[in-house]
Amino acid sequence: MSNTKTVPYEWCDTCQKRGFLDDHDAEKALGRARARRERWADQNTPGSRRGMKRENRVYECPAGLLHLTELSRRAHNARAARWSGVAA
Repeated sequence: MSNTKTVPYEWCDTCQKRGFLDDHDAEKALGRARARRERWADQNTPGSRRGMKRENRVYECPAGLLHLTELSRRAHNARAARWSGVAA
């Protein structure tokens, strides 16, 4: 029996990423991802976390699933506009 505690997700064929069905699961996954990266940073780079990439918000994709991203809302919308012609 595995002792991992994954948050339930579905694979998003549109974005090729893990997608969460509701806000509760997405926020839970965001908290777990942050904690995991902070633990890693404490163990491997105890002096500084500068430049460390870390998920900081949730966004909804065109398929209706929620994804985690490290990008700011402005950067994400600019990138989405370039990809599809419509800001997400």
